[in-house]
Amino acid sequence: MSQTHRRSPLVAAALAALAVTLSLPAGAETYAKTFELNTLDYQYAASLVVELCKSLHQRPSDCKVQVMNAGAISVWGTPAVHSEVIRLLADKDVPVRALGFRVILVLPGPEARPDTDVSPEIRKALAAVREVLGVSSTAIEDTGLIWTTESGRTRLAADDGTAYDVRLEVRSVITRASAREVTVELELTESPAAPDKPPVLSSVVTLKLGETIVAGASRARPGNKPLIVLLTALPAGKE
Repeated sequence: MSQTHRRSPLVAAALAALAVTLSLPAGAETYAKTFELNTLDYQYAASLVVELCKSLHQRPSDCKVQVMNAGAISVWGTPAVHSEVIRLLADKDVPVRALGFRVILVLPGPEARPDTDVSPEIRKALAAVREVLGVSSTAIEDTGLIWTTESGRTRLAADDGTAYDVRLEVRSVITRASAREVTVELELTESPAAPDKPPVLSSVVTLKLGETIVAGASRARPGNKPLIVLLTALPAGKE
């Protein structure tokens, strides 16, 4: 009398896994590999890897991506897939070597100089300032340039002789599908600074490379006009 032996579910699963392993060609084993990101947005990086897997005609089970955190992704795939991911990130996830920021001090007033000699982006920002403040004209008092990937300083002067120290700190740089975005902290202090004197202006803003924004404005004090600061994040190679 013959007997039929049934395998336990655990044994069956182990044999199935062994069969799959034996069917893979040498060096084609799949495993998870973590990739640290420089500036690439993790969601954008994950979408790039998904497209890469499709272009390599990989089965979904042989090429998967998982977001580890805001600064890393994990890719499940073969060594060949991981090599392609390395090439992809080398092209897309370029470290920041230098960032340029143009800081512009602006005052409202009827005696303002015309702004016909500035860029369209700055003219647009000045128009927004005039609309918000309800004034007909503005004056660019001074302009400073800061190159840094961490923090930097410059000094600006108004026409009345008052000097202002500007401190800029880069908080983050993220490369998204549309553009590279920079978040900075900006602080404007009247010079010479006093220990008990608060900053005239302090703000945290995010802008794209090539964009000019209104970074902040001081409160108007009796007898004084509000100070407005425009900030431009310079594209690579621009001054």
